[in-house]
Amino acid sequence: RLQNETEQQPDAWVHNATEEEIVLSDTRTLIRKVINGLPPAQQQAIELAFFKGMSQREIAAKTNTPLGTVKTRLELGLKKIYDGLKDLRDEL
Repeated sequence: RLQNETEQQPDAWVHNATEEEIVLSDTRTLIRKVINGLPPAQQQAIELAFFKGMSQREIAAKTNTPLGTVKTRLELGLKKIYDGLKDLRDEL
């Protein structure tokens, strides 16, 4: 009987992992949808900072943009992402 219960546990883990993977995939899709809706300059700053791991100074140098402008783009972009995800979450 113990062996039977032990054999069933991994199936439960796989099932839970699959649910978690689905939720994670859905979340990534929602985030990507919101990011794609940003103005191009904000989208670029967000992608360089959070997907490429670049610092604000590195983004400024790479894009030939003043550091203050990069900071503003990131701040505005993050606010729009937060608001967009909130709106999408409210729709669900």
